[in-house]
Amino acid sequence: MSTFRNSNRSGNNLEAYLSLLSPANTTPSSDKMMELRKLVLREGLPDDAHQPLDVFGGMTLRTVVWKLLLGSLYMDVDRYITLVKVQSFHTTYLTL
Repeated sequence: MSTFRNSNRSGNNLEAYLSLLSPANTTPSSDKMMELRKLVLREGLPDDAHQPLDVFGGMTLRTVVWKLLLGSLYMDVDRYITLVKVQSFHTTYLTL
């Protein structure tokens, strides 16, 4: 099984992500999201994107990027549990 890797990747573009996602970055949110999408497509995630980062409360860069792109960075615990139960119901009863 092969893994796609952009040949233009710098190998470690963590600084670009940290700069873009920094609270000190005053760029409007919609522009940040567009830049995030471009950065992911153009550069890919850094090789160390699976390492927990203090700046994100211990979440990994990969987790933060996916949550932002899916629009679920902050989710209420009760809402999450409800979604898991719904998925469990669909998986159990709709595949029989």
